[in-house]
Amino acid sequence: MGKTYFIGIGISQYQYISKLPNAVKDVKDIFELLIEKYQFTNERSIFLFDEEATREKIILLFDELVQKTTEKDSILIYYSGHGHLNNKTKRGFWIPVNAKPNKSDQFIRNSTIRNYLEDIQSHHTLLISDSCFSGSIFVKGKIRSHYTMNELDSRKSRWAFCSGRHDEFVYDGPPGENSPFAKSILDVLKRNENKFLNTLKLVDEVTSLTSSKYRQLPEGNPIYDCGHEGGQFIFKDKKSNTIVSRPVQYGENPNIKNHEKRKLNPKNRTLVFVLSFVAIASLIYIFFPIEEPPIIDNPGNNQLTEDEILIYNLIDERDDKHYQYFLAKDSNYWMMQNLAYDLNGHTYFPNNDESLVDSFGLLYNWNQAQIACPIGWRLPTDKEWRQFAFLHGGYEDFGGPEYNKSNHGYRNLIAGGKSKFEALLAGYRIESGEFYNYGTTGAYWTSTALDDIVNAEIGKGKYARVFEFDGSKKVISRSYDALGKANSCRCVKLK
Repeated sequence: MGKTYFIGIGISQYQYISKLPNAVKDVKDIFELLIEKYQFTNERSIFLFDEEATREKIILLFDELVQKTTEKDSILIYYSGHGHLNNKTKRGFWIPVNAKPNKSDQFIRNSTIRNYLEDIQSHHTLLISDSCFSGSIFVKGKIRSHYTMNELDSRKSRWAFCSGRHDEFVYDGPPGENSPFAKSILDVLKRNENKFLNTLKLVDEVTSLTSSKYRQLPEGNPIYDCGHEGGQFIFKDKKSNTIVSRPVQYGENPNIKNHEKRKLNPKNRTLVFVLSFVAIASLIYIFFPIEEPPIIDNPGNNQLTEDEILIYNLIDERDDKHYQYFLAKDSNYWMMQNLAYDLNGHTYFPNNDESLVDSFGLLYNWNQAQIACPIGWRLPTDKEWRQFAFLHGGYEDFGGPEYNKSNHGYRNLIAGGKSKFEALLAGYRIESGEFYNYGTTGAYWTSTALDDIVNAEIGKGKYARVFEFDGSKKVISRSYDALGKANSCRCVKLK
């Protein structure tokens, strides 16, 4: 039997870019659970937190692992910090604590990490990375093995489990809590009652849990060309030999012998049910208080049924295109079609297909969207979008609470829904030129820029609020996108 090592790298207090309040906490919380329940120990753990997590010290740590580990050992490496993606090369990086924005020579390439994973002569190596663009470490397609648990343990493995796809921003979570990815890992590890938990099962359960609640999709796969031979890291429960007693059944007193058992009479059963319901409802209210809905300044057209709402016509004087608009429940006049005004070639076809423009409009980056609306019209603010979505059924905040019912809002506002809005799933274009998610996603710009998000690649104040219609989950999400991304536009009438 070899040794099992835990390597934890967490960076919350970045020196030159935005801080990540939960990064160090995530690493500590996961390690505490691992030593409590699984085969890990304090003696075989190494940590680099905050000011210790410089590029030099991270590299030296990997050098030490190359020298220290044997072919019988297993290693779990957990990184929680910022990531960076080069839009041109699609290559990813870790960002050390003292790295400066746009200084990729101060970052650590994913390819460097991959080389170390090949050089470390461990039996199993599992890398878990909770950072933006962490999925860029993968270079080949997915392969799923179907070996028995013993075979998985006996075969050499190199796996990575990342909190998001190669081009995806991920959420850090509310300060003082855990990131959605870390929270899902903790939930799965705590809930596991099996003697062994293999990597693929962890990946599948965490991915399902995270993607069902948040707008990010974790990815876990073997890392090829690094010594992977089809195995998987196995989490082994320390208490696997304990006998689990049979649970006590409803209405049963465990202190009464079998021949003395008696059932609760119907009146008592009803009383127990009512009291239990009240107690549970009280606890839910205490620990999960209801969020305040968006402030509604003017209920506007809220009393009219959809059939009673009048539809008006608009001709854009700049290109003679025809649009329709209606008075919505928030008292604003909203366009019913996606904007399709060509800004002298500085706009984009949905899915890069010109034939889609008549139906789906054009895609605009945020700066283009500010000047694209017809005379007398403008881009709606974040607050206006919130009120509009809330009054038509609801929406959810990315990584946060749900206001009203986001699936109801989607059902009412999507094309073919009950409202006159007719939202379309035109997809989007990222700044490097690729088009994604035509037919499954429709993202709409607001006029509200964000100045409090810092990204190592493109600096401060380069994001704006968007409302995204997710065709796979059938929800509306309030999120943010980089200003260079091209999304759809709907305009509201100036008052």
